[in-house]
Amino acid sequence: MSASDSAFRLDGKIALVTGSGRGIGRAVALALAAAGAEVILNSRTPVELDTVADDIAGHGGQARVLPFDVTDSAAVRAAFSGLSHLDILINNAGVNRPQPFLEVDEATLDRLIALNVKAAFVVAQQAARLMADRGAGVIVNMSSQMGHVGSERDRRSM
Repeated sequence: MSASDSAFRLDGKIALVTGSGRGIGRAVALALAAAGAEVILNSRTPVELDTVADDIAGHGGQARVLPFDVTDSAAVRAAFSGLSHLDILINNAGVNRPQPFLEVDEATLDRLIALNVKAAFVVAQQAARLMADRGAGVIVNMSSQMGHVGSERDRRSM
Protein backbone atom coordinates (compact mmCIF):
# COMPACT_ATOMS: atom_id res chain seq x y z
CA MET A 1 0.00 0.00 0.00
CA SER A 2 1.39 3.43 -0.88
CA ALA A 3 1.27 6.41 1.47
CA SER A 4 -1.38 8.01 -0.75
CA ASP A 5 -3.67 5.00 -0.19
CA SER A 6 -3.37 4.89 3.57
CA ALA A 7 -5.20 6.70 6.33
CA PHE A 8 -1.96 8.59 7.02
CA ARG A 9 -2.67 11.82 5.14
CA LEU A 10 -1.05 15.20 5.59
CA ASP A 11 -2.87 17.18 2.92
CA GLY A 12 -2.62 20.92 3.54
CA LYS A 13 0.23 20.53 6.06
CA ILE A 14 3.65 22.13 5.70
CA ALA A 15 6.62 20.09 6.92
CA LEU A 16 10.26 21.11 7.16
CA VAL A 17 12.92 18.38 7.17
CA THR A 18 16.49 19.29 8.10
CA GLY A 19 19.19 17.14 6.56
CA SER A 20 16.80 16.17 3.77
CA GLY A 21 19.33 16.02 0.96
CA ARG A 22 20.18 12.38 1.57
CA GLY A 23 19.80 9.39 3.86
CA ILE A 24 17.03 9.23 6.44
CA GLY A 25 16.09 12.89 5.91
CA ARG A 26 15.54 12.30 2.20
CA ALA A 27 13.42 9.23 2.88
CA VAL A 28 11.33 11.10 5.45
CA ALA A 29 10.82 14.01 3.04
CA LEU A 30 9.66 11.64 0.30
CA ALA A 31 7.25 9.90 2.69
CA LEU A 32 5.78 13.20 3.93
CA ALA A 33 5.28 14.38 0.34
CA ALA A 34 3.66 11.06 -0.60
CA ALA A 35 1.25 11.59 2.31
CA GLY A 36 0.27 14.97 0.87
CA ALA A 37 2.37 17.44 2.84
CA GLU A 38 4.16 20.32 1.20
CA VAL A 39 7.76 19.67 2.18
CA ILE A 40 10.41 22.29 2.82
CA LEU A 41 13.76 20.66 2.14
CA ASN A 42 16.79 21.81 4.11
CA SER A 43 20.50 21.07 4.09
CA ARG A 44 23.67 22.95 3.25
CA THR A 45 23.78 21.44 -0.26
CA PRO A 46 21.34 22.97 -2.76
CA VAL A 47 22.19 20.44 -5.49
CA GLU A 48 21.11 17.53 -3.29
CA LEU A 49 17.93 19.38 -2.30
CA ASP A 50 17.10 20.11 -5.94
CA THR A 51 17.38 16.39 -6.71
CA VAL A 52 14.98 15.50 -3.87
CA ALA A 53 12.57 18.29 -4.90
CA ASP A 54 12.58 17.00 -8.49
CA ASP A 55 11.87 13.48 -7.24
CA ILE A 56 8.95 14.73 -5.14
CA ALA A 57 7.55 16.79 -8.02
CA GLY A 58 7.94 13.80 -10.34
CA HIS A 59 5.60 11.88 -8.05
CA GLY A 60 3.04 14.69 -7.93
CA GLY A 61 4.16 16.18 -4.61
CA GLN A 62 5.08 19.68 -3.55
CA ALA A 63 8.52 20.68 -2.28
CA ARG A 64 10.44 23.88 -1.65
CA VAL A 65 14.19 24.10 -1.30
CA LEU A 66 15.49 26.12 1.66
CA PRO A 67 19.25 25.67 1.93
CA PHE A 68 20.95 26.96 5.07
CA ASP A 69 23.40 25.70 7.65
CA VAL A 70 21.52 24.77 10.83
CA THR A 71 24.64 25.50 12.89
CA ASP A 72 24.40 29.18 11.86
CA SER A 73 21.78 30.52 14.30
CA ALA A 74 21.36 33.77 12.35
CA ALA A 75 20.70 31.80 9.15
CA VAL A 76 18.16 29.64 11.00
CA ARG A 77 16.30 32.71 12.31
CA ALA A 78 16.37 34.34 8.86
CA ALA A 79 15.04 31.19 7.17
CA PHE A 80 12.22 30.76 9.67
CA SER A 81 11.27 34.44 9.46
CA GLY A 82 10.42 33.82 5.80
CA LEU A 83 7.91 31.07 6.60
CA SER A 84 4.25 31.94 7.03
CA HIS A 85 3.62 28.87 9.16
CA LEU A 86 4.82 25.37 9.86
CA ASP A 87 2.90 22.28 10.92
CA ILE A 88 5.66 19.68 11.19
CA LEU A 89 9.39 19.81 11.89
CA ILE A 90 11.57 16.76 11.39
CA ASN A 91 14.78 17.87 13.10
CA ASN A 92 17.02 15.34 11.38
CA ALA A 93 20.35 17.06 10.63
CA GLY A 94 23.11 15.47 12.65
CA VAL A 95 26.57 14.01 12.59
CA ASN A 96 28.53 11.27 14.29
CA ARG A 97 32.29 10.85 14.38
CA PRO A 98 32.85 7.59 16.22
CA GLN A 99 36.01 7.75 18.29
CA PRO A 100 37.04 6.01 21.47
CA PHE A 101 36.02 8.15 24.45
CA LEU A 102 39.58 8.83 25.54
CA GLU A 103 40.57 9.98 22.03
CA VAL A 104 37.80 12.50 21.25
CA ASP A 105 39.46 15.82 20.47
CA GLU A 106 37.88 19.17 21.32
CA ALA A 107 37.29 20.15 17.69
CA THR A 108 35.22 16.99 17.18
CA LEU A 109 33.35 17.53 20.44
CA ASP A 110 32.62 21.16 19.49
CA ARG A 111 31.25 20.08 16.08
CA LEU A 112 29.07 17.36 17.60
CA ILE A 113 27.62 19.72 20.20
CA ALA A 114 27.13 22.55 17.68
CA LEU A 115 25.11 20.38 15.30
CA ASN A 116 23.52 17.67 17.43
CA VAL A 117 22.61 19.81 20.45
CA LYS A 118 22.69 23.57 19.84
CA ALA A 119 21.43 23.56 16.24
CA ALA A 120 18.69 21.04 17.06
CA PHE A 121 17.56 23.29 19.91
CA VAL A 122 17.62 26.54 17.88
CA VAL A 123 15.76 24.96 14.94
CA ALA A 124 13.13 23.44 17.25
CA GLN A 125 12.73 26.75 19.08
CA GLN A 126 12.13 28.65 15.83
CA ALA A 127 9.67 26.01 14.63
CA ALA A 128 7.85 26.06 17.98
CA ARG A 129 7.41 29.83 17.71
CA LEU A 130 5.64 29.42 14.37
CA MET A 131 3.57 26.55 15.69
CA ALA A 132 2.60 28.37 18.89
CA ASP A 133 1.22 31.24 16.80
CA ARG A 134 -1.22 28.76 15.24
CA GLY A 135 -1.85 26.78 18.42
CA ALA A 136 -0.53 23.44 17.18
CA GLY A 137 2.35 21.62 15.55
CA VAL A 138 4.56 18.56 15.70
CA ILE A 139 8.31 18.46 16.31
CA VAL A 140 10.22 15.22 15.83
CA ASN A 141 13.86 15.27 16.98
CA MET A 142 15.83 12.46 15.37
CA SER A 143 18.81 10.87 17.07
CA SER A 144 21.00 7.85 16.72
CA GLN A 145 20.59 4.63 18.63
CA MET A 146 24.35 4.79 19.23
CA GLY A 147 23.72 7.34 21.96
CA HIS A 148 21.85 4.67 23.90
CA VAL A 149 23.69 1.46 23.18
CA GLY A 150 27.21 2.43 22.10
CA SER A 151 29.28 0.02 20.10
CA GLU A 152 31.83 -2.68 20.73
CA ARG A 153 34.52 -0.23 19.60
CA ASP A 154 33.38 2.22 22.33
CA ARG A 155 33.51 -0.50 24.98
CA ARG A 156 37.05 -1.56 23.98
CA SER A 157 38.34 1.99 24.43
CA MET A 158 37.33 2.27 28.09
